[in-house]
Amino acid sequence: AQPQCGDRYMGNADGNTGPRGTTSTFGDQSPSFSPDGTKISFDSNRCSPVGLTNLYVINTNGTNETRLTNTFFEFGARYSPDGSRIVYQGRTEAGQNSENEIFIMNADGTNQTQLTANAIKYQNPTVSLDGTMIAFDRPDVIPGLGTRVQIYVRNLKGTGVRQITDVATHYGSVSST
Repeated sequence: AQPQCGDRYMGNADGNTGPRGTTSTFGDQSPSFSPDGTKISFDSNRCSPVGLTNLYVINTNGTNETRLTNTFFEFGARYSPDGSRIVYQGRTEAGQNSENEIFIMNADGTNQTQLTANAIKYQNPTVSLDGTMIAFDRPDVIPGLGTRVQIYVRNLKGTGVRQITDVATHYGSVSST
């Protein structure tokens, strides 16, 4: 059978398509394996009439699909190294003017906690291997260059935000002539 819109398939090591994981007619995307390889988290708009995505988890054999979130727009889920938590990006309110923030929750969807609240578009969170920090990117306005995306890290407990990359340094000094 050919893959259907939004379906998840497990690929075999030989490159052939393996068993179907989901049978959604909506869009399922951004799969991420749990560290033990037994589950896959993914984003889907299957329960939204207006295309807003929520987070789901499913066993790698296609059973036990579970919806983890039910708010406005969550996506980009990544497991912590021990598999007990999931970090993701989402919005706190509906609408195109809402910015992405970073959230964390238990792997079963409980204890959803917003980690950022700065009305800045935080994106692509990932947890460090020791489980103590989160790396993410966000757009910054750089004089003479406009908006450029840069990488930051922060303590998982919410302190110590540090900029890791400096786009302006790589472009050199910018002067208007």
